[in-house]
Amino acid sequence: MSKIVKAEFAKLKRLKDLTIEFPEIGVVALMGENGIGKSTVLHALACLYKPHEHLQVKKSDAGSWWTDWFVPHTGNYWKGSSVRVFFTDNPGGTEYGKTGDRWRPRKANRRERYNRFIGLLSCMPHIEAETQKTRFEFLVSELDLSVKKRQEMVEAASGILNRRYKTITQGSKGTGLRLFLVATVEQGKPPAESSYTSHYMGAGEYKVLKLLQEVLSAPDEGFLLIEEIEVSIHEAALRRLVKWLIEQAEKKKLQIVLSTHWPQIVEFADEISIRTLHATPEKIVCINGYRPMSLHRISGNDADMRVINIWVEDLLAKRIVQQICTELGILPNVLIFPFGAINNAFSVGAVLELEGRDANKNLVITDGDRYPTEDDKKTQIQQALSGTGEALVKAQKDALRWFFQFEPLMSDGHRVNPERFLLEAARRTADAGQANPWINSFLEFVDANVFADPDKSIIFNLHKHFGLSVENIEWFVVEAATKDAAWLPFTDSVRQKLRASAVNLGLDLKEAA
Repeated sequence: MSKIVKAEFAKLKRLKDLTIEFPEIGVVALMGENGIGKSTVLHALACLYKPHEHLQVKKSDAGSWWTDWFVPHTGNYWKGSSVRVFFTDNPGGTEYGKTGDRWRPRKANRRERYNRFIGLLSCMPHIEAETQKTRFEFLVSELDLSVKKRQEMVEAASGILNRRYKTITQGSKGTGLRLFLVATVEQGKPPAESSYTSHYMGAGEYKVLKLLQEVLSAPDEGFLLIEEIEVSIHEAALRRLVKWLIEQAEKKKLQIVLSTHWPQIVEFADEISIRTLHATPEKIVCINGYRPMSLHRISGNDADMRVINIWVEDLLAKRIVQQICTELGILPNVLIFPFGAINNAFSVGAVLELEGRDANKNLVITDGDRYPTEDDKKTQIQQALSGTGEALVKAQKDALRWFFQFEPLMSDGHRVNPERFLLEAARRTADAGQANPWINSFLEFVDANVFADPDKSIIFNLHKHFGLSVENIEWFVVEAATKDAAWLPFTDSVRQKLRASAVNLGLDLKEAA
């Protein structure tokens, strides 16, 4: 299907001379303060395609047209509106706009592509959408998804919302709200099943299920637009939902464009394409990526302009740091960069020292299983900063200030890889009955197998066995580990440094000192 690669807004509402680029595959998060133009962009994108002839044949798949979003009214008939859009099959671009009384190109001449706009109204709680106020009976049928995708929806919903869904089906009746969802969940000990319609789901629960259904229904290379994804969804579920969307976009080669005011979306900056609309005195501009000033314009908090750069060994270490920063309330103020092999840590520290960087805004975190002592680090720094002379000797000594580490100590005092440490902490949480049900499944698998590299391959093997992403498994394990008493000693060195940096930078700490 023809993909959007760029849109040039010559004039549309308050947008003038604005250019936004889009990757052919993946999630684009459109950020910006209220009234900046995010909805205008989404509405325009919703009008570019006509529904796919064979994949969208239902009456509800009619698609959007310019008059759905830009209704002529006294004072504005939209004349002169113009947007040039560049597609993969048309590098010269196609002009959309209104010069006379009609929008061009003609409605029937648009490119054909599976496309869906999922707005706030689409996710309205069904108790509000229902017009029938008397007793009703309904029929239950399977969702219009394959057996595999129905099971995938149940598993995704269970993981994202931390509930044990057994089935998600469709209810139908002849009057009022004709189609709705019916969920069956298992809860309690001993477990008991209960079923309920989407009339009695919370707004966030229904929104998550609706988005899962829409994404799973989309064919490969489809185009999905999601308005204000964060509305009604609590933060932990939102993080898991965004991760799932990233996985689906990659797996199915989807283009997903979502608008958001959620500052924490920046923690996914390595995995999604952030496009920030920012107001200058002259016009609205698009910044590719996240900028502290842009976040400040959304939150109104001056502290958002102060950023701490953190270097870590790998993605698991990144997840741990993100959790610590969340607990401290400073996650929007950090940028995290994996450096790979442990020896690279000392090259990073050498550069920070030679360039005289601000120690409040930069730190290097090691896993704590290798080179844990100060002497170990001195030896590695001397290899990274080789040479002679007093200045160099001083730099080698001073470079220690950049390094902080986790303390993955088992109960008998010996050091292990953080992966092993976190799993054992998660085990204790599970034994106390406080862990996500996934943790028990993970531990049963771990206990039943012997791994070639038990300190570094367990999470990868869990990923292969359960079909969950490595990132989701890491989140589940870290989340469980935080409830164990060993979590604070494990993270204390890093936590104290980040707390001190936050205080020195004037950031507002959520956690008490």
